[in-house]
Amino acid sequence: MSQPNRFGGTCTTCGAYVPPQQGRAVRTAAGWNVRCTPHADAAPEPRAAPAARAAEQFEDLADAEIRLVGSPEQVHALRTALRVATGVVITSESAPSPRRDADDDRSAVYLRVRVQAPQLALSAHEIAEARTEAQW
Repeated sequence: MSQPNRFGGTCTTCGAYVPPQQGRAVRTAAGWNVRCTPHADAAPEPRAAPAARAAEQFEDLADAEIRLVGSPEQVHALRTALRVATGVVITSESAPSPRRDADDDRSAVYLRVRVQAPQLALSAHEIAEARTEAQW
């Protein structure tokens, strides 16, 4: 059983993004799958999981570098937020260093952060959608 896809999704055959009403939603034993128009009637082929494809696409990226500047409480709160964020791993951090200005009681901490492949793939998709919408 299939019908036009009401929601956007990833084609289960080729992995391409399928906008709403641009493909087919196919009922399977595991639930509904989205397929792009060329693959709407094709039998699903084994393919790498989306996370594996994303990992391949973004595997060579270096860690990002972040400088946190603020009071000890602000720096601690931001560092904690990054630690608990899904798909973000702090790979190294510096000791707090005082600011050069003697009147500035804030400190700076440098972090190296690795953003995991699924989050990078989602960000790339969202950026591509924003660019497409901006062109209209």
